[in-house]
Amino acid sequence: MEKTTYQIIDLKTGNAVSSVYSYAQRNRARNRAERLNLEYGAHRYAAQPTFNA
Repeated sequence: MEKTTYQIIDLKTGNAVSSVYSYAQRNRARNRAERLNLEYGAHRYAAQPTFNA
């Protein structure tokens, strides 16, 4: 069974910005990415799912 986790990715560099969020914390990851975007002033960060086997 796959286990889905979320990471906040910097879309400009492609690097992960913060720690790994579980599937249950996906809204927390999205909100964190949104806060980083508001601080930066443009859409640069996104919460992307990663699928682990």
